[in-house]
Amino acid sequence: MSRTRKRIEDDEEEAFDDSGDASSSKNKRKRREPLSSIGNGHLESASPDEAAIKSDDDDEEHDQVEPDAPAPSFGKPKVKGREQAEGALHSDVASNANRSASFDEEEEEGLEEEGDDDEGSDDDVQVRSAQNWQASHGKNVAEMGVIEKVELTNFMCHNRLTVSLGPQTNFIIGHNGSGKSAILTGITIALGGNALSTDRGKSLKSFVKEGKTGAIVELTLKNRGSEAFKPEEYGRSIIIERRINADGGGGWKIKSAKGRVVSTKRDELNALCDHANIQVDNPLNVLSQDQARQFLSDSRTSEKYHFFLRGTQLTQLAHEYSVIQSNIEKIAVVVKQKEEVVPDLKNAAAEAIARYEAVKKQREQHARLAEIKDLIVWAKVAEKERRLEQAVHALIDGEKRLGKQEAKLQEAQNALEQANNEISDLEALLNEDKDREAPLVEQVKRLREQMKSHRADMKGVKAQEQQLNDQFSRQTAVIEDLQVRIEREAQRMSDGNRAKRKELAHTLQEAEDGRKETERRQVELNDELRQLQQTIGAAAQRETEAKGRQDALRRQVDEAAYLCQRLGQARGNRMVAYGANVPALVRAIEAEKRWRVRPVGPIGLHLKLKDMSWAPVLESVIGNTLNAFCVTNHADRQLLEQIKQRTGNATIPTLTMRDTAIDFSSGESDPDVRTILRVLDIDNDFVLHQLVNAVHIERSALVERRVDGDALMRSGKRNVHVCFSKDMFRISGGQKGSSTQTLNAHTGPMRLSANVEAQLSIAKKKQAEVDQQLQQANAELRTAVDELKKLEARRVAIKREIPTLAKQARKHAEDEQRISDQMREDQPSSVAALEQAKEEAKEQLENIKQEFSTVQVRKEGIEGQLQPLEEEMDAAKSKLEEFEEERRSTMPRMTATVQGRVVAQKNMQHWEKEIRVQKGNNERLSEASLQVQEQVDVLTAQASEVAPDRPEIELTADEYIRQADALEKNLERARRETGHSVESVIADVNAAKRALESAQSELADFKLAVKHLSAAITLRQETWTSFRRSIASRARGLFTHHLAMRGYTGSLDFDHKGEKLHLLVQTEDSTQKRDKDPKSLSGGEKSFSTICLLLSLWEAIGCPIRCLDEFDVFMDAVNRKISMKMMIDAAKSTQGVQYILISPQSMASVTLGESTRVIKLQDPERNQTTLT
Repeated sequence: MSRTRKRIEDDEEEAFDDSGDASSSKNKRKRREPLSSIGNGHLESASPDEAAIKSDDDDEEHDQVEPDAPAPSFGKPKVKGREQAEGALHSDVASNANRSASFDEEEEEGLEEEGDDDEGSDDDVQVRSAQNWQASHGKNVAEMGVIEKVELTNFMCHNRLTVSLGPQTNFIIGHNGSGKSAILTGITIALGGNALSTDRGKSLKSFVKEGKTGAIVELTLKNRGSEAFKPEEYGRSIIIERRINADGGGGWKIKSAKGRVVSTKRDELNALCDHANIQVDNPLNVLSQDQARQFLSDSRTSEKYHFFLRGTQLTQLAHEYSVIQSNIEKIAVVVKQKEEVVPDLKNAAAEAIARYEAVKKQREQHARLAEIKDLIVWAKVAEKERRLEQAVHALIDGEKRLGKQEAKLQEAQNALEQANNEISDLEALLNEDKDREAPLVEQVKRLREQMKSHRADMKGVKAQEQQLNDQFSRQTAVIEDLQVRIEREAQRMSDGNRAKRKELAHTLQEAEDGRKETERRQVELNDELRQLQQTIGAAAQRETEAKGRQDALRRQVDEAAYLCQRLGQARGNRMVAYGANVPALVRAIEAEKRWRVRPVGPIGLHLKLKDMSWAPVLESVIGNTLNAFCVTNHADRQLLEQIKQRTGNATIPTLTMRDTAIDFSSGESDPDVRTILRVLDIDNDFVLHQLVNAVHIERSALVERRVDGDALMRSGKRNVHVCFSKDMFRISGGQKGSSTQTLNAHTGPMRLSANVEAQLSIAKKKQAEVDQQLQQANAELRTAVDELKKLEARRVAIKREIPTLAKQARKHAEDEQRISDQMREDQPSSVAALEQAKEEAKEQLENIKQEFSTVQVRKEGIEGQLQPLEEEMDAAKSKLEEFEEERRSTMPRMTATVQGRVVAQKNMQHWEKEIRVQKGNNERLSEASLQVQEQVDVLTAQASEVAPDRPEIELTADEYIRQADALEKNLERARRETGHSVESVIADVNAAKRALESAQSELADFKLAVKHLSAAITLRQETWTSFRRSIASRARGLFTHHLAMRGYTGSLDFDHKGEKLHLLVQTEDSTQKRDKDPKSLSGGEKSFSTICLLLSLWEAIGCPIRCLDEFDVFMDAVNRKISMKMMIDAAKSTQGVQYILISPQSMASVTLGESTRVIKLQDPERNQTTLT
C-alpha cells in the first residue's frame, strides 16, 4: 500500500475513534502531506470510517437478504453513538477546511468553477508566494531520505563504481558510454522500480554485466532528524543492497549504518519509501531522457494531463475517493433495505406484549420456583464445600508428613555431603601426594637409566685399565731385560770412543729430561682441565640457581605490584578485593527483580575476624569460598550464573543450599580447642550454615605451630577434623599418626580485613623488600656469570696450551730418537740391536702410559657424573618413602569415611523413596482437592449467575428439589390452560423489545454514518479540486517564470473537464513570433522547455529525490547555462530535496556553489562505447 493510501486510511480510522474525540486524533502522530501547492507540504485527507472502504465482495455478502428469511440482524458501524460520530466528523471536516485554507495565504477563499479559463490572473501571485516560501525555508538540507552514496558492482557497464552524493545538487558528468545512466538505473532498481520503467532493459538479469554471475546495487540513505525511519534499528544511515542474479531473481538486504542486516523483505523497503515519501515509479521523480523526449514530442494533450495528475499523485487520491463513494452508495442501499424490516419488528413486539399480559398472573409462582431453584444450586455448592474441606485437611496432614521426611532427607544429604567433602579432602591429599610423587618416580626412572649407562661405561673402563696394567708390567720387564743385556755388552766394548758417547749420552739425557718435563706438564694441565670441568659445572649450577631466584623474585615483584594495584582500587570500594568485576555483579544482582530469594554474597563481607593474626591462614583455608555467592534454589542459581557470565565473573563460586536452620552443635569440638568458627563473627545465619556445610569451620582447629597441630591430632580430641597452623601448614591424621601439607598463601588483597590502608602499607613494604631482593639476586647472577666466564676462559687457554706441549714433547722425542740412532751407529751391531729393541719397547711403554692416562681421565669423568646422580637418587627415594608413609596413614581414614558415605547414601535413598511415595499421595490428594475446588468454583459460578446473592441454606438439595417439582406441576397445569409457559412468553417479549430497539438504534447509526460519510467525501472531493486548481495555477505561473529566464514566453493551459494539457512555447525568434507546439521546437528549445516544466511541477511533489538524465544533450550553450542556473537555484531554495542531474557535457561554464557537487565518471574502456 502506498504511503498516501495508508495515510488516508489512518485518517479515516482516527475520524471515528471510539473515544469520540476526533480533534485529539490530529495529535496522535505528525502526518506528512502527499501534495502541496508550495512544494514540500502534503495533503492531509480526512475520511469516514473504514466501514465505507470495504471491498465490493464484502458489501454484496452483507447486502443480500433472502425473501423468506427472518428479519436480518443489524451490524453496527464503528461508531459508539450518534453524538460521538457527529463530533468526530465535524471536528475532522473543520480541521480539513482549516488545513486546505492554509496551503496558500495568497489564495482567495471563493474558488471559481473548473471551466473558467481566467486562471492566469493569479500566476504572478503564485510565483511570488512560492519564491518567498523557498527563500525562507530553502536553506535547510534534507535530514532523511536523500542518497549519500551509490555503489554498483558488475552492474551494466561497471565492474565496481562508488559515487558519493551531496544532500542538494549533484551533477554526474562523463562521456557517452561512461555509465552515467547506469547510476540512475541502479537507483531505480534498488528502490524497488521494475526493469521496464528504466528504459534500459526488459528484465533485471539484463543489467548484470556480461560474463558475471550477478550484480549488486547498494544505496546509502540519510536517516537523521525527527523524521528518521526506525533510528533505534538503523542508526544515522540506511543501506539498501539489491542483488541481481544473472540467471534471474535476486533480493534485497536492508542494513543499518553499521552494516547489520535488519530486513530482507520487500515490505520493509516499501515502508521505508512510504515513510520518506520516495516515489520511484513517479515519472516526475525519476525522468530519463527518453521519457522527457516522449513527454514533449510524442504525447497527446490528454497524456500530458494524465502525466501531470500521476506525477502529483492526484490520480491516486481520485481513485481512492471513487472507491469510498462507491462504498457509501452501497451502504445507503443496505440502509433502505433494513428500513423495510422495522414495521415487522414493531408488530412482533406488540403481539408478545399481549401474550405477556395474559400470563402475568403466573409470575408469582414462577418467582417462587426461581427462588427454590436458587436454593437448590447453592445447596449443591454447600455440599461440595464440605467435601472440599475434608480433602484440604487430608492434604495438610500429608504435607506435614512430607516436611518431616524432607528434614530427614536433608540430614542424610548433609551427612553424605560431609562424607563426600571428607573423601574429597582425603582424595585431594592423596592426589596431591601422587602429583608430587609422579615427578619423583619419573626422576628415579631417569636416574636409574642414566646410572645404568654410566656403570656400564665404568665397567668397560676398568677392564681396559686392567688390560693396560698387564701390558705395562710385561713391557717394563722387557725393557729391564734389554738394559741388562746392553750393559753387559757395553762392558766388553773398548774405551776408544767413550768421550763421544758420553757427550751423546748427555745430549740424549737432556732430550729425555725435556720430553719428560713436557709430558709432566701435559699431565698437570689435563688434571687441571678435569678439575676445571667440575668447577665449571658447579659454577653453571650456581648461575642456573641465581637465574631461577631472579625469575621467582621477578614474579613476586609483579604479584606485589598487582596486589598494590588491587588494594588501591579496594580503597574506594571494598568489593574490589573479591574481584575487579564483583561490584558490577553486586549492582546487577540488586537491579534484578526475578529472584525468588536474593543471593547473599560475597561471603567474606559477612565475616569479621576476632584476631587478625589468623587472617593469612583463613584467607588460604577458606580460599575462593570467601568470594562465593549463596542461593537457596536452582532457578536463582541459573539466573545468577547468567548474570555472572554477563558481568565477567564466571569463576566466582555459587553455593546452593536451603536456608533452613542447621543444628551443628553436636559436631563442634571441645571448648578448649580454637576453631575457625570461634575466631569469626558471622552476621548472617545463611552464610554460617554454608561455611559449616562447605568448609566445616566447626571441626577445623587453629594452632600456633605445626608441632602443636601434630600433638592435637594425635591427642584424639573430639570432633577435630583437621588443624591449620599460623606457620601455614595443614595437619591431618589421628592418634596413629599425622600428615602435613604446606598451605598456599593468598596473594591478593586481604578479604577478611577491612583496613585496606594497612594492607596497602604492608604490600608496598613487601614490594620494596622484594625489589631489594631482586637487586641482590641480579648482583649474584652477575657474579656467577662473571665467574663462569673466567673459568671458561681458563679452560680455553688450557685447551690451547695442551696441543703446544704435545708438539714440544714430539720434538724432544724426535731428538731423543735421533741421538739414540747416532749412538747405535757407533756401537757394535749387537749393542745397537739391543738398543733399538729397547727403544721400541720404551715407545710401546709410552703408548701404554698415554692410553692409560686417557682411560684415567675417562674414568674420573664417569665417576664425576655418577656421584651427583647417586646423591639425587638417594634424595628422591627418601622423598618417595615419606609419601608412601603419608599414604599408609591416610588410607584407614579413607576406608572409614567411605563406609560412612555408604550408610548416608542408603539413608538418603530410603528417605527419597519415602518422599516419592508421600509426594505421590499428596499429588493425588491435591488433584482430588483441586477437582473438588473446580467443582465448587463451577457450581459457585453457575449459582452466582442464577442468584448473585447467596441465600441461607436450611435444607438439603434433595429437599429443595422436591419442593420445585411440586411448583412445576402447578405451572404445567397453568400452561395447558393458557397454551404458553410463563418463560416462553417473557422470553418472547424481551426478545421482541431487544430486536426492535436494536434495529432502531442501528438504523439511526447507519443513517448518521451515511450522512457524515457523504459530507466527508464531498469535502475531500472539493479539496481535491482545490488542490488540482492550486497546483495547476502554480505550475502555470512557474512555467512562464522559468521560460522568461531565457527570454521565452509560453503557457500551460489546463482543460480539467476535458482532461487535457496544452503546452505552448514562444521563442525569442522575432521573425517567427508565434506560439509553437512542442513538436515544432528545436532540440535545445525542447530540452529547455522540459526543464522549465519539470521545475514547475517539482514544486508540487514531496519526494526528497529528483533525478534527471541527460537533460542538456540537445541544448546550446546559452540554454544550458540558464537551465543549469535555474536548477541550481531551485535546489538551493528547496527544503530537504536532493537533485541528481546527469549530463554528458562539461561543467566548466557553470557557476557552482557550496551545495553543488560534480561527479565526473572516467572515460569508457577502449573498444567499448556502448553497454553490452
